Amino acid sequence: MPDNTDDVSMRAERLAASVPRGVSTRELFVARAENAELWDMEGRRFIDFSAGIGVLNTGHRHHGSGRAANGMFHSYVLPRRRLRFLCAPCGRLHQLTPGTFGKKTLFVTTEAEATENAIKIGRSATRRRAVVAFAGGFHGRTLLAMALTGKVHPYKRGFGPFPADVYHVPFPSPYGRITTQHALGELDRLFHADVDPSDVAVARTGKMFGIEHADVVPDLITMAKGLGGGFSIAAVSGRDSIMDAAHAGGSGGTFAGSPIGIALLTQFSTWSPKKHSAHGRSRSGTPFASAWKPWRPAFRRPAIFGGLEQCKQSNS
Repeated sequence: MPDNTDDVSMRAERLAASVPRGVSTRELFVARAENAELWDMEGRRFIDFSAGIGVLNTGHRHHGSGRAANGMFHSYVLPRRRLRFLCAPCGRLHQLTPGTFGKKTLFVTTEAEATENAIKIGRSATRRRAVVAFAGGFHGRTLLAMALTGKVHPYKRGFGPFPADVYHVPFPSPYGRITTQHALGELDRLFHADVDPSDVAVARTGKMFGIEHADVVPDLITMAKGLGGGFSIAAVSGRDSIMDAAHAGGSGGTFAGSPIGIALLTQFSTWSPKKHSAHGRSRSGTPFASAWKPWRPAFRRPAIFGGLEQCKQSNS
């Protein structure tokens, strides 16, 4: 129901007095959400094109998610590594992730936590320190994840110094005149000028997983965002011999792998990709790509989760 006790400006003032300015907010006060729609406290309806920053693959409050969360809430809520329900979601992720080798999965809470654990595991397995990431990429807001992130504002400005042995190379971009050969050349230059190749542990390259568009089978892959349908759950999956590299007690955490988040992950991963997720988004991306065709190669995708690069001069 619309809130008649105060207006938007009063609510905005109360929010500014309660939440630090570093948390980016908008003056849209959501009262409820359903599927792809939001209603604010004045009763106005909006379409959520951002899917809650890319996390709601099946929409707000999907009925299957509600059943799964409620069922686990009445069973168990505190994460434990030896619970029987871990085997099924691990097995499902092992089926979905690229590669036919033996795999193991570590469940954590956030995307940044998954990123940091992937680096810990990779360093432990290879005994190599350095990490190579692409310029312009985003990897999280913890200190090591920020070091990997290739965008200074708003993620990194004023928060340094950052951990050492993190290096960046340009990502191929036809509109930015960066070819694949140029990016590989920069990687080769990095190895010759700044990094001994024997020191490199993890190089993030950033269908069901975006990396499949590049026909790359990674040793480790991190997952978060849409895994839990809006609930916080993240994972690192990879080659079993590498995942076992960390010593006992070296991975995990008090709340790592929320049972409710894992229950929602299991619910989502059992839906048919052809009907609900990857295949549908691939098809829905086609009309968007066609609409942006006059601006190519500025428009880049895969599927509907794409981007439009802007330039200052129309003839550039």
